[in-house]
Amino acid sequence: MGGLSNRGKVRGWRRRLRHVEALRERYAEPDGRMLEAYGYCTLELHLAPWGNLRPRTPPPWLRRRILDVMLDVHARWTDVLAAWSDAHGRPADVMLWLCHPRFGRSQVVAAVGDAVLGYRGTFFEPYDGVPARPPVLYDDPAYDLGALDWTPGVDCDWTMGRDFDDWPGWREAFDKRFADQIVDDREVQGERVIAYRRGMAWVGRRSAHP
Repeated sequence: MGGLSNRGKVRGWRRRLRHVEALRERYAEPDGRMLEAYGYCTLELHLAPWGNLRPRTPPPWLRRRILDVMLDVHARWTDVLAAWSDAHGRPADVMLWLCHPRFGRSQVVAAVGDAVLGYRGTFFEPYDGVPARPPVLYDDPAYDLGALDWTPGVDCDWTMGRDFDDWPGWREAFDKRFADQIVDDREVQGERVIAYRRGMAWVGRRSAHP
């Protein structure tokens, strides 16, 4: 089952569901101070116990509940930043990053001004087998994933070449698990940087064709 498994009993479901629902109002508008200072703001998932030191993936039904909140937040932020862009004459972009099976890496991202270009290449081009839109696992009567335009990509982790020298055990583990998952290997400012595939990702934006 890989990323879909959930070992260990999770307690306090009602409290956790309240936590999920509270995100809807907590992030009703993008953080203006973050946008002003850094050019971006995000809604990231930190829902215990799935976001603890050894992340697990919430069960499918809970992922859909969380996704419903994220879609609502995405729609609100899109409206706010469309008005901001018109008023300031500067670009703005609001994206929903949906990662699978590592759903905990999913987030809503808003960027303005020069920061917009910085987010355009977040995910590598998809490999064969990545569908054009998120899998049916995430479909739900509460929302319509087809309301967004989806760009498929690759969910990656990165390691530095020097990591292999500093931790010989990591080189052995990497070769066994990820040697055939490398999607990029290059020198960046004199450092070897290796990107390796961990799953699929989709970037959702409001459709330009209602």
